[in-house]
Amino acid sequence: MDALETAKDILASCLAVPKHEIGDDASIYELKAIDSVTFETLVLEIEERIGREPDVEALLDMRTVRDLAGLIASGGDARGVRLLSERDTPRTE
Repeated sequence: MDALETAKDILASCLAVPKHEIGDDASIYELKAIDSVTFETLVLEIEERIGREPDVEALLDMRTVRDLAGLIASGGDARGVRLLSERDTPRTE
């Protein structure tokens, strides 16, 4: 199973949202409100799937399902994972 499908499976399970209703670029926070208990459930589910605790700070920064898939694909390590929101935001320096 690829990381995008894994991300959708995790979100469907933790948020009680049908998987077929979760788009690849859907906003995680628009699917359902995430409280601290739900967030901890997400962390534990991701840890179970990838075999280690994910970078919780990076998980807090996740905006889309595709962002979560990137974190899962990296094995939970946020280094080198560029969030979709970062890729789409023009830099003004």
